[in-house]
Amino acid sequence: MTSTSIDDRSGASDLGESLAARIERSRRHINGLNSAEGAAELRSIQSTLKSRRDKVYYSLRAAAVDPEVVAFQNAASEDFSAGRFDRAETNYWQCCRIYPWHPEFALGYAGALYQQNRLVDCETMFRHALALGADEQRVGRLLQDVAKRAKAPYVSAPKCRFDPDFSEPINAIASVRGDSWLYPDLATLRTLVETMTGQSVASLQYLGKLLRNCRTSWDALAFIIGSAEFRSANLDLCYVIGSMPRIGREDILR
Repeated sequence: MTSTSIDDRSGASDLGESLAARIERSRRHINGLNSAEGAAELRSIQSTLKSRRDKVYYSLRAAAVDPEVVAFQNAASEDFSAGRFDRAETNYWQCCRIYPWHPEFALGYAGALYQQNRLVDCETMFRHALALGADEQRVGRLLQDVAKRAKAPYVSAPKCRFDPDFSEPINAIASVRGDSWLYPDLATLRTLVETMTGQSVASLQYLGKLLRNCRTSWDALAFIIGSAEFRSANLDLCYVIGSMPRIGREDILR
């Protein structure tokens, strides 16, 4: 089924009457009295939205009036304030599970992991929150502290690694939209890893490595293709590429 931006009325007919009607009904519910019902609708259609900005925006709107998520968020906040960071982690995880494109839930989850000194996991979630539009200065300070605790070099912003010539148009887009909107988010990375390697569950450590090294999803794809996980899952393909004449092989891998 074709996805679309929630504000793209011209493409609504391509979705079919059912999904287009659900999007419009959710909009009315969120803006009207039946906000809880609208939040439930948006839960089910958030993954069909094309733009990450749409996913973030409507996640923020829906989560604010979603009774189940409000309860999880309140419990997480109370647990965090009381120093029960393991319980706060569980409750923030529930929030992230329902609204994976919600930057504040990602930050809360990362903060609970940070307080438990789970540095690799919290770095991954901090960078995910950055990709969802969280405040760059705020997250940057936290990432610096994580790197200091881990005695590791601080990576402020990942670079384009796939093709140096590709960085110029990427920089042009970043200057208009903001650099962090180019970063791949966890949902995108999980889909790429699952598709390219056949792994149904990717560890936060591996996803964190991708977030630290890849400025765009294009970079992440190149990173995955060069990994041992990809080679082991695609031995036949690697054999074919490896046995090709040298000129052809260079053309493919260039």
